[in-house]
Amino acid sequence: MDKKIKSSKNPVSSINDNQSFSLNSTESRVFFSMGERKSPFFTISDVKTRLGNKLSDEYLRITLSKLEKKRRVKRIERGKYMLNPSQSGMAGDWMVHEFAVADFIAPKPYYLSYYSALSYWKATTQIPRTVFIVSQKHKEKTQFGGASYRFIKKKEFNSPSTVVKGYDNSTVTIASVEQTVIDCFERPELCGGITEAANLIRESQFKIDWDKTTEMIGRASSATQRRLYYIMDLLGKHNELWWQFENTKFPGYRQLDPSRCAKGKHSTKFGLLLNVGREEIVRETMNY
Repeated sequence: MDKKIKSSKNPVSSINDNQSFSLNSTESRVFFSMGERKSPFFTISDVKTRLGNKLSDEYLRITLSKLEKKRRVKRIERGKYMLNPSQSGMAGDWMVHEFAVADFIAPKPYYLSYYSALSYWKATTQIPRTVFIVSQKHKEKTQFGGASYRFIKKKEFNSPSTVVKGYDNSTVTIASVEQTVIDCFERPELCGGITEAANLIRESQFKIDWDKTTEMIGRASSATQRRLYYIMDLLGKHNELWWQFENTKFPGYRQLDPSRCAKGKHSTKFGLLLNVGREEIVRETMNY
């Protein structure tokens, strides 16, 4: 009796893979028309404009849902998608930089700050998986592609920022070094703590414009000013801004690091609850 030779290839899997890439006429029009654009991101309105407004929103949503099941597109959030180009293969494994995603989904105007800005300016050795987006509008956190996108609302901002090109054909707005200083000392819990924020004060590497920082810190909260004063003093940055702080009285107390336990010594000079040790801050900044 002849033995049957088993194929190493699963015929059912092959059929499913072939079917997953098989597109009907409408799906093909959507897929290839979006592929002709420079950006991998698109909205339903982009599709309608490209196809001449011939398809209803509901029909397009159904079509995009089918394309998502066939791994040709990825849905980022309601009405916003990312194309998986043909070179992503059958599996549709196509990733883009999280900053490019942030630019696409962020309410405008916006800028990236906190841990994201620290990462951009190479002021941290950590690889944050949350992208921090400052905007004037409230928006709930979004999850996509293994990253979280957190939106920090500020009613008004005129942020000195850096416009960066090259993130998957996207132009991304990132806080300037000076704005990053202000933001991180305002909310250390959003940048990994006061030890991470302190990395920015090493002027030799980051070339902080202290005139700009002095102007901006005047509009910042008292807690922000106290924390910056303390770290500048600790790291020996005795410039004109430090002297300005030196002549300021800070009534009451604020926490040096709101992300830490509220235990430690109170400093009358800085108006701070020192809940992070000086040795730890110096050690972390020196080891960076």
